[in-house]
Amino acid sequence: MTLSVADRQAANEELGIVLQKQLELQEANAKKQLEQAEFELSLNKENIELKEQVLIAEKNLADVMITTIRSRCQMLPLPPLQPTIIEAALIKEGATANEAKNFAIEAQGNWAIAKSLLSSSDRSCSSVEMIFCTLIMQKGQQHLEQARTLMACGTKII
Repeated sequence: MTLSVADRQAANEELGIVLQKQLELQEANAKKQLEQAEFELSLNKENIELKEQVLIAEKNLADVMITTIRSRCQMLPLPPLQPTIIEAALIKEGATANEAKNFAIEAQGNWAIAKSLLSSSDRSCSSVEMIFCTLIMQKGQQHLEQARTLMACGTKII
């Protein structure tokens, strides 16, 4: 049996409605869990286990919201930049030709790493240490951006 384009669109729209209802239910359940945890904590504000329950409930709500956001977004894989492009940009940022060449190679196509290598005030540490630190900072920045997104949606985050 072959479905027409209109039949497939209708089925897709029905699926969208079902998924939206499922999402609303998950979000409502997560909010109820948070409200209950906050209420119990209000009765005994010094109880560490109740504080932990509030944090867990907030995390559950955040997970539901992040899942929603991710499901509605499309990841675009970007290829690494060519070392010559990074090298030229680093020179414009004030690097010497030798620094630009070395940093461009070490960055392996990642402009953020290359710029971090350049802007490092302590160039005495090894490039491997710089790359490691930069990657850790980028991961932290990703989590910060997720938190800001949730805050923009009105989600309470402690």
